[in-house]
Amino acid sequence: MRGNVDYGFVLNVTATSGFRPEARISIAYQTRRVALGDGTAVELREPQYRVDKLDGSPLSPDTVLMPRMPPAVQGDGLLEMVPVAELERVARAEAAGADGVHGQVAWITTNTAGPVVGRFGWQASEPTVASQVAVAFAREMGLTNPLESRDDCAPSNSACKTALSGGSPEVEAELFDAVVNFQRWHAVPVTKEPDLKAIGAQLFESTGCARCHQTTLAIDRNTGGNAIIHPFTDLLLHDLGQGLADRTIAGAVAPSRWRTAPLWGMHVVTTQPQRFLHDGRARSIDEAVLWHDGEGGTARDRYAKLSGEERRVLAEWINTL
Repeated sequence: MRGNVDYGFVLNVTATSGFRPEARISIAYQTRRVALGDGTAVELREPQYRVDKLDGSPLSPDTVLMPRMPPAVQGDGLLEMVPVAELERVARAEAAGADGVHGQVAWITTNTAGPVVGRFGWQASEPTVASQVAVAFAREMGLTNPLESRDDCAPSNSACKTALSGGSPEVEAELFDAVVNFQRWHAVPVTKEPDLKAIGAQLFESTGCARCHQTTLAIDRNTGGNAIIHPFTDLLLHDLGQGLADRTIAGAVAPSRWRTAPLWGMHVVTTQPQRFLHDGRARSIDEAVLWHDGEGGTARDRYAKLSGEERRVLAEWINTL
């Protein structure tokens, strides 16, 4: 949530003993059917959020609601090794194309080190694995740590601000470093290299999906030698249209750019209920692709023209990554 100082960044719908939830959030879905080229109809559902039972002042109409699914973190240590020069190279290559794809490197201004490149989170808002862990501790769990000296207490929430502290910082350096290293070296659960010559891979390329979900990136292992990885992301920010943009309480569209989500490790989630995109609205690969607009519009339209058999082959290949 952005734009309301009375509740902090995260609107808490649960609370520990002695405290009250800040609000209740309910979700309703508006649905519409999209016809594909072979006559198949796919139902897309758009979430509508209602916030009530606020434990404080009403939310300002310009408060931006930012619902987020937990992002996948496998392979983050490798993504951290992708040089800035590689990201800039990919951005230049995308801009040279004629399909409207023009990913942007997510430069973040900091108070200490100057501009750094964002790589992690749905909108590339965090530059390193350590900063991502630090923000999660502070915002999601209310725990200060070596990188974040403040939790998500709103200025007006006296109960939160005067609550007992678990120390300063609450997450000690040794534990913090252990969590960061665990996440940094959390391997991608792959048993073999992706088959980039398979028919599904060819369809992935011909539809334009690989323009943003780059099959290959170079990394610097800091050992004097380079290597390549297959994360199926460019780590760049893209405008995917108003349909996927965040919105204010009043329903106004908030300009939103999204980091291309890595697809490696997809085979691990195939046995679970599939939920894709930043808010989990998509229940299948069909739905996820059809929600793409803006820079993803050309690839979406090409995908929609595939035959049912081609879409099946493409989906099965993606689910092997």
